[in-house]
Amino acid sequence: MGACSSSVEVDAAPRGGSIEKKVIRGSRAEGIVGLSNLGNTCFMNSALQCLSNTSPLQEFFLHDDWRPLLNRDNPMGNKGEIAEAFGELIKEMWNKKNSNSIISPKRFKNTLGKHQPQFSGYEQHDAQELLIFLLDGLHEDLNEIKKKPYVPDIEFDGTTKSEQEVAHESWLGHLKRNQSKIVEISQGQIKSTLQCRTCKSKSIKFETFMYLSLPVVKKNFQMTPATLADCLKEFCKEEELNGYCQWHCPKCKASRDARKKLTLWKLPEILIVHLKRFEYDQYGRRSKINTYVEFPTTGFEPLNDQQLAAQASSGESDYAVYDLYGVSNHHGGMGSGHYTAMARNKVDKNWYLFNDREFEVSKENDVCTNAAYVLFYQRRPHTSSRSRGSSTPSTSSASTSSSSSSSSSSSSSSSSASSGSSTATSKRLTVSDLLNAKKAAGGRGSKRPSTGPDEGGIIYKEGRASEDEESQAGPRRQSSVSSSQVMPTGGGGGRAGLPRKPVKLGETAKSKSDSTFLGNSSRSRTSSRGEDI
Repeated sequence: MGACSSSVEVDAAPRGGSIEKKVIRGSRAEGIVGLSNLGNTCFMNSALQCLSNTSPLQEFFLHDDWRPLLNRDNPMGNKGEIAEAFGELIKEMWNKKNSNSIISPKRFKNTLGKHQPQFSGYEQHDAQELLIFLLDGLHEDLNEIKKKPYVPDIEFDGTTKSEQEVAHESWLGHLKRNQSKIVEISQGQIKSTLQCRTCKSKSIKFETFMYLSLPVVKKNFQMTPATLADCLKEFCKEEELNGYCQWHCPKCKASRDARKKLTLWKLPEILIVHLKRFEYDQYGRRSKINTYVEFPTTGFEPLNDQQLAAQASSGESDYAVYDLYGVSNHHGGMGSGHYTAMARNKVDKNWYLFNDREFEVSKENDVCTNAAYVLFYQRRPHTSSRSRGSSTPSTSSASTSSSSSSSSSSSSSSSSASSGSSTATSKRLTVSDLLNAKKAAGGRGSKRPSTGPDEGGIIYKEGRASEDEESQAGPRRQSSVSSSQVMPTGGGGGRAGLPRKPVKLGETAKSKSDSTFLGNSSRSRTSSRGEDI
């Protein structure tokens, strides 16, 4: 199933696995390799091909930047072994001698199964669940925070501090416990608002997320396909919590009907979007949603012009444009499914279809199919319209608003953290400022050629804590995420005095088809302190 023009024979056998000696037709670009199926491990191969083409992560491991950061003593980590196995595999996949070869990821799989028995056998699993465990495992193995301090929940009460200040303090609190490459490139922030229908009181909290889990919108009319924007709009739609989903109102001190709303607040450099294609019916039977969802391969804009205008009116803004570089596909149904991956190689700029050991050059037009399950986007550099000097996360009041903080200087951030307060420093922007910035960044209406994800991206490093704080707390990092729950609880979801509890972002509010919801869960969860909730 190889493609292109050259014929390459490979017989090298590096340490991370084994190389099958075979002549394969294909491009000579690095990173073009097949992965052996070790017995229903197509789910793992699909995820690995997408992560291998995640440029900032690939470069980080390829250049051994991770080795000095290994945290073998982290009780929430894997003794550094997941990071070591992943690093060796990435080096193997990007070794020029191995281009157009077939690699066996057996060593990596054995390490994976050692620390997560769920993946120790040879049964089929969910690629998204593998991604959750792997990214969290890499995070904890490389967490620079050696001793995590207690960080209380911070909630916006509308009295002494603005939403921007509370969001910034929440982010800095997160960084006091979590600092790693995973946090730096793939974590953002979401605003969760809960309002009691009885007393009208609100609970607003800002939580971190590592991916977006979006509902697949089903349209009754065939002429207009569902789009990624539709799914994002549905995700941010206000939801009623009633019946067995009632919220425990802290003011009423009782379970009450409530309204819940999620708003994207700060977006990361690498945006991972999970389409919720699997659902449970009223009898507990799981089925797959095969609805075709149209998504952009270039120029994905979480905010439209109207939402940018809403941002400008609040004095905050962040214009973000994303380009697709990877897709994990799930083909078939529940009992006989198969995973493949589509990924854009940063060297030759071509799209490739990876089907376990087979691979071939593909076309960008073939990327969007009804098999798309997990999408990988990278933010274009210099698309933020915020002032460069601010360390405060950008914000928005729009329902599908998103933002990310620009890189900030360590000194200004340190003083902010050590003083125990943060000050919003963004200047008030006009609608014209935003739309001009959008045009300059290559958005719709601009004739500037788009820049691909391989050409770099913004690094989102928030301000560091003071030297005194760091000497006590050690390096910092992201809140831990369990293998089955990645997204945070939203406003008012946690117990008083405890740090935020991560849960899947797409399942933070329970509906009749969900098994996990904001504030409670039918499954056990882990707090950011590592405690079972």
